[in-house]
Amino acid sequence: MTAFIIASAAMLAAALLWLVIPLWRKTDKEGESVDASERGIATAVVSVLVPAVAIAMYALLSNWDWDASAQQVAQSEQMDSLLTQLEQRLQENPQDINGWLLLGRSHATKGRYAQAVDAYQHAYDLSKGENLEAIIGLGEAMFLNDQNTLAGRAGQLFETALARAPNNAKALWYGSVAALQAGDLRLGRDRLRGLLAQNPPPELQTILQRQIDDLNDQLGEAGEGGAAAVSAPVGESPASRARSIDVAVSISPEIKAQIAAD
Repeated sequence: MTAFIIASAAMLAAALLWLVIPLWRKTDKEGESVDASERGIATAVVSVLVPAVAIAMYALLSNWDWDASAQQVAQSEQMDSLLTQLEQRLQENPQDINGWLLLGRSHATKGRYAQAVDAYQHAYDLSKGENLEAIIGLGEAMFLNDQNTLAGRAGQLFETALARAPNNAKALWYGSVAALQAGDLRLGRDRLRGLLAQNPPPELQTILQRQIDDLNDQLGEAGEGGAAAVSAPVGESPASRARSIDVAVSISPEIKAQIAAD
């Protein structure tokens, strides 16, 4: 929003210059300059009238919710003030695990992932790696700050979380992504199934089921709750029919005469 206001002000200033400069240089029919006071009055009228009309039209015709925007700015400023107070309190009492967890969540909500990593790391260290929220929060903040960490420490943190809480939704999601990135399609699929079993919102259920079905196709396995499996001929494995292409090959007579029959 701030960038939009700055751009609008710049465009308005350019429009004023385009109107005011010709007025200031205006001459009468005999080529004599128009009285300076008249030019000053015209310039002042244009300078005041154009911005006033532009602002009034934008306020009347725009569908921008000014009240909601002002509330968001006020809430953001209030949250920044509370975060500053929390940081000061943690400097006085650095052993407060819950305070570090709250600071980590707050920074993550604001999109300050590097600061969130630092806060969650404090909570993780204080709990000696035993606090589940610190484990998952640290892993998530690390991933959001640098997705490459999912193949390293962030992925290890989610594995630790799943070992302690196999049904944790966030750990299942990130654990699935980590498994798929590592090429373990079956583990990634199974973790998505575990997440789907927790009855997430309908729109998320659809996304998860599509991903599971796609992974089933790649694995050559029938999906649970998906399309019915087709009976395979004797001796044909599901994997062998998962991907097949029928092709017809024809050879020109000139080429056919030059090659062996087989």
